[in-house]
Amino acid sequence: WDAGIVVVAPAGNDGLSGATLGAPANNPKAICVTSAADPHTISAFATRGDGHSHPTVAAPGEFITGWDVHGSEMDQAAVQTESLRHMNDPQLMDRMQTDPAYAQLAKMPPEQRDDLIKAHLPPFYRPEPGVLATHGSCPAAAEVAGIAADLLQARPDATPDQVKQALIDSAHPMGSQYSIDDQGHGFADAWGALQKLSSYPSSRVSVRSSSKPEANSSSSSSSASSSGNSSEAASSRAE
Repeated sequence: WDAGIVVVAPAGNDGLSGATLGAPANNPKAICVTSAADPHTISAFATRGDGHSHPTVAAPGEFITGWDVHGSEMDQAAVQTESLRHMNDPQLMDRMQTDPAYAQLAKMPPEQRDDLIKAHLPPFYRPEPGVLATHGSCPAAAEVAGIAADLLQARPDATPDQVKQALIDSAHPMGSQYSIDDQGHGFADAWGALQKLSSYPSSRVSVRSSSKPEANSSSSSSSASSSGNSSEAASSRAE
């Protein structure tokens, strides 16, 4: 960040367990992105803030589609998940008999067993051949990293602080039912962020969270980093 790199980090997907933001998402110099189902709904699985650190903005993170790489780890998980999702109870029973770990599930009533198993499957879907859809704050963070890259393409002189401030200033509140620990400053708006950034002084400025800009002289680039069980990174430089 101090070297002029915009760091975009996913909030995480451990909200249902009560976990709060961890590194690098809780770093004040990162743009932390949480997952939303739509502009008015934070994903139930999204990791929340803890009163000290919180997401910067929210972005779409449910049923996000992309190309499926045949034979990859995600492809194999999707194949297994879709297979289980479409099994009837006799088929599920056959599968459970081959694994002692499922012995207790085999004793449940069929309806309860079906609901329990299918409600806890990983969020992988294959809407059509060659396409994979999934949930998570990682795809949400990737979208915001893309917005950051667009902002830097429009304003190559912008600093990481300016990019973050533009996202904060243009975000749309998602409703009074959500605190800043849930939604950050609201749902990200790419066009709104571009308009905000265009209104900032051409000289380099530095801001902290939602404070007003101050002078700075950093160079510009954009990178997205993921934390949690899996880690991904994407970076983009505007020349």
